Amino acid sequence: MAGKKLLHFISKVATFLFALLFTLNYLSSNAQAQVSDADLIQLRSSIHSWARDFVCEGITPTKKPSNCPDKGGPDNGGSEVGDSILFSSLLCYSVENWACQNIPASKDEQGGMWRSPQRLRSRSDGSWGNARFSQDHMIGVLLYLVTEYNRGNVESARSFANHWGSWMANHLSQGEFSLCDWDWTDLEAMDSCALEGDIFGARAAMIRRVFDHIGANSPERRWRVGGIIPTWRSYRLGDRRDPHDYLGYLNNICALAPSRGKKFNCHLPSVTSLIFQEMGDNQRLGSIDEGFRENPFVLWVNNGRQANNQIRKLTLDRCTVADAAHRSGSNTHQQWAWERSQFEATPPWRNSFGWDCVTMINLLKPNPSVRAHQVIGNSGWTGSIAVDDGYVYLATSEGQLRRGRISSSVVTELIGNGGWIGSIAVDDGYVYLATSEGRLLRGRVNP
Repeated sequence: MAGKKLLHFISKVATFLFALLFTLNYLSSNAQAQVSDADLIQLRSSIHSWARDFVCEGITPTKKPSNCPDKGGPDNGGSEVGDSILFSSLLCYSVENWACQNIPASKDEQGGMWRSPQRLRSRSDGSWGNARFSQDHMIGVLLYLVTEYNRGNVESARSFANHWGSWMANHLSQGEFSLCDWDWTDLEAMDSCALEGDIFGARAAMIRRVFDHIGANSPERRWRVGGIIPTWRSYRLGDRRDPHDYLGYLNNICALAPSRGKKFNCHLPSVTSLIFQEMGDNQRLGSIDEGFRENPFVLWVNNGRQANNQIRKLTLDRCTVADAAHRSGSNTHQQWAWERSQFEATPPWRNSFGWDCVTMINLLKPNPSVRAHQVIGNSGWTGSIAVDDGYVYLATSEGQLRRGRISSSVVTELIGNGGWIGSIAVDDGYVYLATSEGRLLRGRVNP
């Protein structure tokens, strides 16, 4: 009997010790896995040094800079700037402010949108369908409008939306509002451009939701009905549809993808959720496709735009692979990793063209940056910022912060060597940014 009690006691002690050892190991590994700001800043600086080669004309992210300007093909015939609107809107949102210019530059004189400024110039014959525009880039434009509005550039966002809306009103396709021209003989064009009906009407409701948020005018069309005494009927973009249905529509597209390698639409619900959240509407994803459950961008959005160590670790690990692949010469630079399933034959981050990683690291806010800004000076500020201490401060493209006297601003001294790309923090609690157009922008540090 005593022996049985002793064995039972030894068994309980062993179980306790095993549990204690497991817990200590878990805590130890967790502590070791904590990702520091310094890790992220260093990685971003490394990637930034080569990602800037993948830009057309200083404003358009591209996977094939050697082919600029665009030759006009939908995806493969030119410089592959065809996805630039969506990518540049995410870069712009993450405060890569050079990319913000790409979106207004992709709008023609009549207010119509194109996939890029290069596509606008090369296909100015008014070509239609997927070669011109698509739903993905509609979402990019909407994110850009909300970003600009929330940064205090209210009139700029409103003017842009009204111009685009007037194009929709004046360029009906098949008698309906559309993003681009289409007809019933081309299902791909219809899928890219249509904005009305049971299938596509939720897109229009989403546009109208953003237009309402920024105070823009949603376009309206009218038509005559009746016989001897005709009457007029009207339809405003998005009428009789709930914009929240759009998330369900996008989730259905993701679920219907034919294979794991064709899941590139599955990141669109997350970008749309981000837009809703930026408008104060806390729409999250009810479920996440299995190929995106370890996607740092999707997790960040669905966590209410808040980072945690899991998200930081996923970003660091995957973007470290991208950086190493570039330096070894084995990176094809053909992917925006966060739009691809992790189950693809080759992990998409392995072939990142860099700007996806820069965007994601920016979103984790490892150092102060402009999250919202307003124009406070309109000329004479290109490249340098004068502040009240009698110095001029210059942020270089390599991330250095240099300082010089106002009377001799050409001669500068290095006072900061990392994390200063594009913005300068000063003691008044704001970040100041001098743009290439000569505007001086101001925003709160990590508001």
